[in-house]
Amino acid sequence: MRSRGAAIALAVYLVVLALLTLWPTHPDAVIQPFTTTLLADLARSRATSWISYPVLNDLANAVLFVIAGILAILAFGRRGWWWSIVVGCAVAGLFEVAQALFLPGRTPDVSDVVSGAVGTLVGVGTGLAIVMARRSETPNAAARTTSPDDGA
Repeated sequence: MRSRGAAIALAVYLVVLALLTLWPTHPDAVIQPFTTTLLADLARSRATSWISYPVLNDLANAVLFVIAGILAILAFGRRGWWWSIVVGCAVAGLFEVAQALFLPGRTPDVSDVVSGAVGTLVGVGTGLAIVMARRSETPNAAARTTSPDDGA
């Protein structure tokens, strides 16, 4: 199952992700008051006091790539799911290399590559689950034959 709308959404999302990641200054400066308040609130509870800035940063980075992974599967179907993983992991790495080489105001970090890769894996898995759930909801899904262009 392929979706032109998802492909357009993925393209727009990747542009936004590139701008966010490759902006000359760190985007945290804009949201720092919110982040500081959130971390202070989390520190008050024993259940969430373990969430530090690096943990929050890695979670946020992973979520960015989860979204990209879901959109990639919805855009291109499940047949090439492994390409979505390869490309997502490569993009996470290339963003950090670009920061190291061209953006002195940014701090490249291996944990960003790892969290991007994990987010990609989770997103692709979620996207596959969505596609398979959609297929099972289709009437006569078991009797349907797969056409070459449906991404199955």
